[in-house]
Amino acid sequence: MIERRNTINPSSSVITITISYSRADIKHWMRAFTREVCGRDGLLEPEARQLTLTELDFTRWLRSHPAAFYSIEEPWAGQLARWAFTQAVILGYLAEAEDKPGYYRLTPKSLKLQ
Repeated sequence: MIERRNTINPSSSVITITISYSRADIKHWMRAFTREVCGRDGLLEPEARQLTLTELDFTRWLRSHPAAFYSIEEPWAGQLARWAFTQAVILGYLAEAEDKPGYYRLTPKSLKLQ
């Protein structure tokens, strides 16, 4: 979501906008990620249930995805991606794999998003 404080004057040499992200954005990105790993028709869901990924795997995906942080420069894209990963865990879309510390799995909550 983009919130603008003022109307943007086309003749201004500098403009400022505020970008806000919320749990709705996390859900949107998790839906996109889940659809990618499950396939368009959901046929890969059994494989997606077994998928393990690291924080780095997920943040790389976010930084390169057009709907997430692809158009934002570093270091902000990386910081935003780490924030989004933490929120995905807090909101219950990703959970640490019991048998593999440091690795995460999609939760049933994520799999319902497809």
